[in-house]
Amino acid sequence: MKIIVFGASGKTGLEVCKLASKKGYDVIGFDIHKNDQLVGLNNFKFIKGSVLNADEVDQAMSGVDAVVSELGVKIGSKLPLLSEGNKNIISAMHKHKIKRLITQSAFGALESYKKLPFYYKIIHKLLLGPMSKDKNIMEREVQKSDINFTIIRPVRLTNGPAKGKFRTGDTNLKLGLNPRVSRKDVAIFIMDELENNNFIKKAVTITY
Repeated sequence: MKIIVFGASGKTGLEVCKLASKKGYDVIGFDIHKNDQLVGLNNFKFIKGSVLNADEVDQAMSGVDAVVSELGVKIGSKLPLLSEGNKNIISAMHKHKIKRLITQSAFGALESYKKLPFYYKIIHKLLLGPMSKDKNIMEREVQKSDINFTIIRPVRLTNGPAKGKFRTGDTNLKLGLNPRVSRKDVAIFIMDELENNNFIKKAVTITY
């Protein structure tokens, strides 16, 4: 399988690229800059570009079987990167007849917001307002498309090691007081989902 990872130089995108390369996938990493840790990966090609540029996204999609979107912005950013970027991704997928998309959002988007612990809701309002709005718009756009999408909603991401064991489910999944999951385990979930398609046209929460 040949996949493209948008946001390849980000912390989670990097883990996806590393694991996909290790598993023998043909991997294209797409980002505005190249993370040094991407150098030397097997079966890997890096394309420098902006996901907000529809032509650059379109050109990167040639020959791809599946798409992973790991787009993200820094806290405080008002750039609609996820919604506009995924719009360009979906448009290019239609053009190249690519049906499979896994795109990362976050727990707290859309209907999952009401399940957030109280203190997380305060953080959302004070620090993550524009970013949360962008994720909501993105999820609605993805959900109304005709592609085989999976929206992943990890809880608080950590840089810890992979445990290989985590829980997945809908908004009824019990989270506890300090929900978290490592980026390495999110990458493991993404690889499993690409191979087994357990959550087609669903939004899925990931947590320990």
